Amino acid sequence: MPPMIPTGYVAPPATVCSCEGLHRPAHRRPGPLVPAIWQNEGGAVAIIAGLALTVLIGIVGLAVDVGMWHHTGRALQNAADAAVIAASQNGTGSYQSEAKAVAAQYGFVDGANSITVTALNNQTCPSPSTATDCYKVTVAQASAPLFFSSVLGLAAPAISSVAMASSKETHSYCMLALGTSGDAIRTNGSPVANMNGCSIMSNSGAKCDGTNLRTAPDGPTYGDAAGTNTGCGINQSSNVPTVADPYASLQSSIPTNPCGTAKTSFPQEPKKGVMSGNNAWGAAGVTTTMPLAGSPTIANHGIVCGDLQLQGDVLVTSSAGLAGALLVIENGVLDTNGHKLSTASGSALTIIFTGPTVSGLSPSHYPTDNGGSGTLDFMAPTSGL
Repeated sequence: MPPMIPTGYVAPPATVCSCEGLHRPAHRRPGPLVPAIWQNEGGAVAIIAGLALTVLIGIVGLAVDVGMWHHTGRALQNAADAAVIAASQNGTGSYQSEAKAVAAQYGFVDGANSITVTALNNQTCPSPSTATDCYKVTVAQASAPLFFSSVLGLAAPAISSVAMASSKETHSYCMLALGTSGDAIRTNGSPVANMNGCSIMSNSGAKCDGTNLRTAPDGPTYGDAAGTNTGCGINQSSNVPTVADPYASLQSSIPTNPCGTAKTSFPQEPKKGVMSGNNAWGAAGVTTTMPLAGSPTIANHGIVCGDLQLQGDVLVTSSAGLAGALLVIENGVLDTNGHKLSTASGSALTIIFTGPTVSGLSPSHYPTDNGGSGTLDFMAPTSGL
């Protein structure tokens, strides 16, 4: 049955709604359980880089410090080597003071900057020797230099070096420079010298640049200098006590200067020029035999006034055999000039550089080579000079 509508009832007007422009409320997610700051990943790389950089700095710093420790160890060893040689050559009750004084010259002062220098005598020598007369010097630094590795929490290590020498041990020098100022032994360029099994000594400084005098197999076993030794010898020592002239007693055997005292009495080699007369030996392309005697004179070519220049290879024969001939060069050099001066089998030779002081003349007294490939190859005498 349809609904009953009362008579006279008027329905209310219909409401028309335009929904354009109306919005539903935004949907809200539940709030986070952890604060937003802990969910922010920005800056993570910077934190990781900072940690890695700290480790990297520590590693680089350790490498720098290890290199410095190695350098310090070598310096300590050089000081110990020189100090023990000085102590062994001293041979008296003051050997300890001698060793400490030499070590101080290397910058290691006993009792300063955690440095201790200990010198002992009557020590058992290294094997295979069983002698008990060796000297022993220890140079130690309780705390090595420390620069960067402290970042890793590392402490500075202790470093020490030890050297021993026999009180009877002396180096047998095949070259002894007696000059007491400057560098008595000095090499430049690329000269080649075979000094295997031999040692050299300078009573002043020694400096070897661009040569094979510092390495095996041709370098001298020991290079010693009373001053500073730079590059001379496989085992190099500085501040070594001077060596007395072993030929001082033979000085009276050197012939009296027969050349005179005038500047013109000592011809000097011209630059890129040639000498003549007694100042020039040999001829190009051949080997010239030069007989020399044990009693030299100008006439027998045993005395040369001024520079001596080789103009070809020269083979010296000695009338005294292995007792040796004598060549005296007065106020001059021996310039091999790219040639070879040698002794014949069964002959020996001694060369003496000497000369008076002459006004206006500044001569040199040594062998040299202006030709670039000169050679000295002569036997030392077995007796006499």
